[in-house]
Amino acid sequence: MPHGNYPYVLVTKGSSRTPWSLSMVPPPGASSRFDYFSGATVSVTETASGAPLEVHSVHRDTKGFGLANFLSWMVDGWDYDVPYTVTIRDVRMQDNSTRDIQYDVEIDYADLR
Repeated sequence: MPHGNYPYVLVTKGSSRTPWSLSMVPPPGASSRFDYFSGATVSVTETASGAPLEVHSVHRDTKGFGLANFLSWMVDGWDYDVPYTVTIRDVRMQDNSTRDIQYDVEIDYADLR
């Protein structure tokens, strides 16, 4: 989260910013403590220009309450109604292969005011 066309009321800017995040749900019968994100890296770019945004404060959690496979990060410089591409590289799968996950996000302000 955020993902796709995402309502601005669920994401805050300023001093109390909302972290962006991704969780992995393990397949049936697999360990929920598997560390998908140990070697993963996160990037966020403006979709139209390819300009990178600053990503920092990356946190990996395989021991927390709820879903154990959780990755979160902070993004500086994003704005409402601008399409971004999120890329998480080198996600480790349970068969020890790796894959990249990429998705688009736009924090929708104009259409939801």
